Amino acid sequence: MASTLATSDDPDKPPSFVATNNANVDCVITPCGDNIFAAVNSYAQELLTNSKHMLKKTKLQDIVRQLKEATKKFNYSLEAVTCKTKERKKKVVTKSFHKAGIVVPLDGNDVGYRPLTLTDNSLKKLLDRICDAKNEKDKNKYLDELHDLITLVQFANDECDYGMGLELGIDLFCHGNEAFKGHILQLLPLAYSLLNRELYGKIIQKHMGKREKFIAET
Repeated sequence: MASTLATSDDPDKPPSFVATNNANVDCVITPCGDNIFAAVNSYAQELLTNSKHMLKKTKLQDIVRQLKEATKKFNYSLEAVTCKTKERKKKVVTKSFHKAGIVVPLDGNDVGYRPLTLTDNSLKKLLDRICDAKNEKDKNKYLDELHDLITLVQFANDECDYGMGLELGIDLFCHGNEAFKGHILQLLPLAYSLLNRELYGKIIQKHMGKREKFIAET
């Protein structure tokens, strides 16, 4: 079952957009507007498309009608793409595994982010190889490649390109395998601290302490 979440790049700022994700399927976050009305409308439209029962369709159409009236009254948009989401898209430095994009501050010389040396597909293959390795020798060989990436993140942090560590940490988190718990806790709290987003660092530490429980309950 898909869940709906309000997403913000900075904990001290209002949510940038509302999105859906089905964690049982993948880690992809799908934006569906910049307010909860747009998210409900998107879900209702999806149900309308897939429903074959006239009574259910009639009820859904009534919900959509009420949504349109309410958003018109309070000046909200039901569109998935708005001026607000377009402005955020311009600031995205990389898509990352979850596809919704990562935003970090850049200075006038574009210092703040440098890309990983592996594409998303190549990184996924590397992480899968680590998890699926038949023996310790192969596993350690692939882990060495990951550790090389982490070393590059450390160099990037020294040169104020904090977005690189944020990207790698998020990618490991999205991959979801328990094998990367230590790496996630090494990367993300530091990245959030360097970006002055300390609250997210505290949240990820709390979450990783109980992630097995969350996974078991989904």
